[in-house]
Amino acid sequence: MNAHESHLQFQLNILMKEIDLIDNTIGRLDELALRNRNWGTTLWAGLVAVILQQELANNLLLATVVIPLLFWLIDVQWKAALLRCSRRQAAISDFLNSPALQDSFETGQVSSIKLLDPTGRRLTLEKSKWHYLSEALLYKDTSIFYPVQIVGSLLLYLVR
Repeated sequence: MNAHESHLQFQLNILMKEIDLIDNTIGRLDELALRNRNWGTTLWAGLVAVILQQELANNLLLATVVIPLLFWLIDVQWKAALLRCSRRQAAISDFLNSPALQDSFETGQVSSIKLLDPTGRRLTLEKSKWHYLSEALLYKDTSIFYPVQIVGSLLLYLVR
């Protein structure tokens, strides 16, 4: 194996390890997002239940709006990171399934994709951080879950 072949093999090994890193990172981010959601819901529901048992604490129901709002903001951060990791994984997949891979074998080096970016930080150079945050805001049920809690707090305040 000559120097070009060993260099290419080394770069391809890095890409394969990066895929494993991305899979692990996505799993951890999913777990963190779920924990965040569970803690936020538990805290919000518990506080609402305690406030509803108090006679003079009606204005505190308005304060419970802050809890899902804060947890929503944290959740959006986790989802944005998850989206960047997923995009990076897609970029690696696209590279491995493209003619650029064959070009790499001919030139002896991977040149059409940057190495070692498992969290997709370099992707923010292509799209702004705000793009990922706004996309995360609308990700799956995120745009519904927390607003329902916020509306629930407001309705309880108005009804009570």
